[in-house]
Amino acid sequence: MADKPGVIRLAPILPVRVPRRIRPRKPSVPLRRKIDRRYARQSVIAAGLSLLFLLPVLWFAAESARPNFLDPSYCYTLSAFRAVRTSHPDSRLCVMIGSSRTQCGFAPERLGSQVDAAGRPVLWFNVSHYEAGPGMNYVILRRLLRDGPPPALVVVELMPAFCVRAEADYLAHLTTYRDAAACLSAAPPGEWLAAAVKRRITGLRDLWAGLGGREPYLVAPPGPFGGGPYPKPAFPDERRRKTAVQIAWLGDFLQIPTVHPGSDRATRALIGLCHDRKIELVFVRTPESTEFRAAYDPAGLARFDAWIRGLVREFGVRVIDARYWLPDEQFVDGQHPTTAGAETFTGKLVREVGPVK
Repeated sequence: MADKPGVIRLAPILPVRVPRRIRPRKPSVPLRRKIDRRYARQSVIAAGLSLLFLLPVLWFAAESARPNFLDPSYCYTLSAFRAVRTSHPDSRLCVMIGSSRTQCGFAPERLGSQVDAAGRPVLWFNVSHYEAGPGMNYVILRRLLRDGPPPALVVVELMPAFCVRAEADYLAHLTTYRDAAACLSAAPPGEWLAAAVKRRITGLRDLWAGLGGREPYLVAPPGPFGGGPYPKPAFPDERRRKTAVQIAWLGDFLQIPTVHPGSDRATRALIGLCHDRKIELVFVRTPESTEFRAAYDPAGLARFDAWIRGLVREFGVRVIDARYWLPDEQFVDGQHPTTAGAETFTGKLVREVGPVK
């Protein structure tokens, strides 16, 4: 039948099947775990590399802003030293450098007015540092020359037990990059570098303290002329007990197998530095009680004595033997003098040193 006029026949519309969007299949559980472990491993590696590059930058920033922040004891001593230099600008400076023996055993404030051979005023100051051996003594002297005018005379302690130990770890714990040259001269370079790197990796808490302007640990501030605090007298039983504790703490160091190469290196570097800067140098062997002296191995002590005699022959340095100066009752533990012992030792040492040239 023909189409009616005006009517348009539409073609039949067939249904068209539209394909569903293809969705990615989820990985299986073992595969997903493998991918997660790979991403976690990559994240850990990336974080480790970032920390490896960031740590030196943070340490450099902390040590540049506060050059001595790892050694609060020296920071306090330096503040007292600068205050004394400001109040006595015309006095010639004499300093004591040593361990806790001289830190609490040399009392400059107990001295009266002192003058040199030409009649000029002399000022004594104590820059001793706890547990300091030859390496730290050299670092302290280098710091003093860096932070102020050179002293006219330096008295340096020679303690047998601290001359036979390695000081690389001790130096790395207390020094910054500004002390690197002194540490490399005072300790075997490989030992100190390894210890310094380890210190920067494991000492993150101290790093945050330095960046935050805080002290990494607390120490007692020194007296106005350095040194101190000075121990009070101990009863005989307490003194014997404390002496036994000190002997046990030093342990094998009292046997003196041989002087450590780092101690010999540091002592020679200190002698050379004093010679180059025209600084008068005197070594001192500090007082010890009868019980403490008996704890040394005779053969080891003989080797230490021979080492000192070799320094005297080679460099002509002066060594004062003060081991027998104090009676036993003027010690608190066999090696640290009481207040009365400090006064006795200080006065006798200054008289023995004589007028500054």
